[in-house]
Amino acid sequence: MGWLIKRKDNEPRRDTAPQSNPLSAPGRGIPRHPALDGLPDNWRAAVVAAGRLRKFGAGDIIEYPGAEAHFLCLVLEGRVAQVVATDGVDTVEMVEAGGHLWIQPEGDDARIKPLAQESVTLLLLDPSGLDTLPDENQLTVYRVLRAQARSQMRDAILRHAETGARARKARAALKVRLNREQTLTTGTELIGKIVEHTPRLPVYATQVISLLADETSTAASVVEMAKRDPALAADVLKTINSPLFNLSNKVSDLQHAVVLLGFDHIHQLVVANGVGATMPNTPDARELLLHANAVSFIGMEVARMAGFDKPVVASTIGLLHGIGGSAKLLLRTQFPHLGGFVEMLDGPAVGAALLKAWELPDVICRTVAHQNRPHFLPPEDISEEHRHETALLYLARLCYHSLCGRGMDGLPNDYLADYQELVGIPAQPMDAFVRNRLFPSLGQRRQTYPETIRRFFQTCERRVMAGV
Repeated sequence: MGWLIKRKDNEPRRDTAPQSNPLSAPGRGIPRHPALDGLPDNWRAAVVAAGRLRKFGAGDIIEYPGAEAHFLCLVLEGRVAQVVATDGVDTVEMVEAGGHLWIQPEGDDARIKPLAQESVTLLLLDPSGLDTLPDENQLTVYRVLRAQARSQMRDAILRHAETGARARKARAALKVRLNREQTLTTGTELIGKIVEHTPRLPVYATQVISLLADETSTAASVVEMAKRDPALAADVLKTINSPLFNLSNKVSDLQHAVVLLGFDHIHQLVVANGVGATMPNTPDARELLLHANAVSFIGMEVARMAGFDKPVVASTIGLLHGIGGSAKLLLRTQFPHLGGFVEMLDGPAVGAALLKAWELPDVICRTVAHQNRPHFLPPEDISEEHRHETALLYLARLCYHSLCGRGMDGLPNDYLADYQELVGIPAQPMDAFVRNRLFPSLGQRRQTYPETIRRFFQTCERRVMAGV
């Protein structure tokens, strides 16, 4: 099936350009594009040969009838107007030579309709064709594409600052941008290799997480599961009797452990041990694990303050939200020659792909994938199925950065009050919330926390209260 080209007057014509390899024409060199310039000539030629070079005149609308997957178009010459149509609102963006755009599958709610503003030359690439390249060459291409996507996203953020209809258009465009950026990570065989090289969560951890989907699950459910799994029982008792908890008397059975710590903390302990088992024993990995545990306990506390039925869901998501970062850390360790390229992978997308491969509940996978969206989008633009979970994770991460005296890496937080209202917390600066609400609430349960987390919170509290 070929390209269907429509004129602005809607008169269709079928593209009948020859299908032969354009590189075979006499005197024709290999096309230049930033996404290809980092490749050796032979691989650049292979990418071009696997794609299709097409020229279009001013006013041509390019569609691909019957397409079932995203197609990548590199703009080699000319300018293309990209129209994002969502809910009857159009946002027009210009893509210059050296940029790229995606042709979306038919039937998507937001269809990208490229319109040639002048004579243009495009290179059409099926992303699956890029999977034939060596990993390092794939990463070279996607590194450039992701940098371009980030630039486009920053432009969308500026437009988003407008009010009324223009703000709605900007949000629609931004949602497409965010989806597309994650596609750059998850749309290749690389994600399969990441899953392959990342240790799985222990079976007992995935089983305990699966209890979250059971509205009738209780502390007794975990105890019964542990009785059937000696490894789980031994892990819980070993951890709770370790110096991490510094208990005055030894705990000899799981029921006693539940009485001391409660269901939520036992659940958190089991999942935390499982997450730790996927990480190498290095300083960087230990820092990631401390971060995950801190966000987990903060998320659980915020969920309690907000009156959620199962604070342990927020705790579990907090533990798993950075799993993509640990996977990237493992990749850098196992393949040091790819270190620079691993950095450009989208951590939340990698983490969500891992969790999906491990068959964890969909609400967890989607929340991890979309964890950065509250920085750019209001609550109504987050899917209702995981809106509250995403809000709790967002607020827990903001609290963590406030505890550490950090900003949010320059990311905007224009919708903070909206997310606070969504979960039932009065609108206020996060520093004030941490000082006046979070620390007192954490203090009530301090003795149930592992020693490392206890010390972390105490150090942060002293710094915050001292105004340092």
